[in-house]
Amino acid sequence: MTPTSRSPEIQPRLESVDLGGADAESDVRLEDHFVTTPYVSAALNGRRRIFLGRKGAGKSALWRSLPRLAKEQLEVVLLSPDDYSTEALQGFTNGAFLAEKERAQAWKLWLVSEAAARFVSIKWDPRAMAQVDELRRVLNKLYQADARSAVVALAQRVRQVNFSVFGLGIGVTQEPEHRRRLLRDATSELLEGLKPLLAIRGAVVGIDRLDDAWDGSDESKTTLIGLLRAAKELNDTVRGNYSDSGLRILVFLRSEIYESLTFEDKDKHHTYEQTVAWNDRLLTEMVLLRVPDFSSVDELFERGRMDAQSSAFQYILRRTFMRPRELLQFLDECFRVALSQGAEHKILRRHVREAEKTYSHWKVGDLIQEYRHVYPELQAVLQALRGGLPEYSSADEVARFLEAADGLQLTPDLIDVYIDRLFEISVLGIRDLRDGARYRAEQPNLVMDRDARLVIHPSLHRELELRRPQ
Repeated sequence: MTPTSRSPEIQPRLESVDLGGADAESDVRLEDHFVTTPYVSAALNGRRRIFLGRKGAGKSALWRSLPRLAKEQLEVVLLSPDDYSTEALQGFTNGAFLAEKERAQAWKLWLVSEAAARFVSIKWDPRAMAQVDELRRVLNKLYQADARSAVVALAQRVRQVNFSVFGLGIGVTQEPEHRRRLLRDATSELLEGLKPLLAIRGAVVGIDRLDDAWDGSDESKTTLIGLLRAAKELNDTVRGNYSDSGLRILVFLRSEIYESLTFEDKDKHHTYEQTVAWNDRLLTEMVLLRVPDFSSVDELFERGRMDAQSSAFQYILRRTFMRPRELLQFLDECFRVALSQGAEHKILRRHVREAEKTYSHWKVGDLIQEYRHVYPELQAVLQALRGGLPEYSSADEVARFLEAADGLQLTPDLIDVYIDRLFEISVLGIRDLRDGARYRAEQPNLVMDRDARLVIHPSLHRELELRRPQ
């Protein structure tokens, strides 16, 4: 008997399904739901150090799972905006704007301090206690206490230093050159105390949710550039000889933010970049981990196809940008609609279509929110597409439609720029006669062809009220 033909009395009930949280922060069963992607080993062995992905791609799930997945000889320190103290924020009110080099030094001190504070708090072999005591002595000297975070004011050695969120500012009386030297000297002293212990036990420091403080300003760009420089310098100089030794700094960052940063020697970071991307197999595995009573994803739905090519699950999948969060959101809405209409064992095709209306509304709003700092005109461009066609013969036809739209105050040159941007973020894809529509969300190396037929992503059709050609 196939899974779809099980008798009603033994079929699992929809009401028994708990999909869990759609984001890593709210998923209390993340350990059970985590999919071990190829990026796990790349993170733990240090081959990749900058993990990039769009919002909802699973960066935070990987970040949160590192302590559980790491080898016993690796100490994992997870950092986020929650690790900054109130007094540090208050100290920023009289802070000065820091150049990239100063911010890099501030980041280095903070990252090394966090690793050092963790090392003096864990249990060590008695033979290592002399080195632990020396490291504790250095921390006490710099912070007047067992440092919990490098946002605490450095005592005596660097007077009046107060770190704000992500090192945004430091209020000090010294000149910038003197300030950098003091930060550099403090970092060097900590590293000298830390290195003997790093030869015994490795440390992985992962920092996530950097977009919480991102507003697209030069200030926030300089801050992140400083972090990337600091992370690379530490990874290059304190990396250890084995996979379970040395210090590794891992940065988890949204891809569009990273792409907006311009700085000298950015090309040196390319080798260590890793895009967090998903495919049909991995996303299907993720769903199955959350519906263990069902033997396949198709068992969730009534038999039959949503259209000429797609089963219900394929139909839903094609309306995502291949990210776990939005797939779970669409599925959860399908469950909500089905249960509200009395369904017991199967989600019907009409439930999927009704859920799609809400989901499409979410996706348009989510895109505007996601890119509000990078592409501020995106809301107006999407609004201009409302009521148009789902497919255009070329980029020039899209441009003509946008130029004729009411209220879109963009020059023809800027419209062309935005067509390229719509392609980059998969609002637009390319119609392929053999493979159907292709989007960069599914094929990151896909190149824009302005003469090809361009299609609007199906997740947006319902909300934008796109019309089929007559």
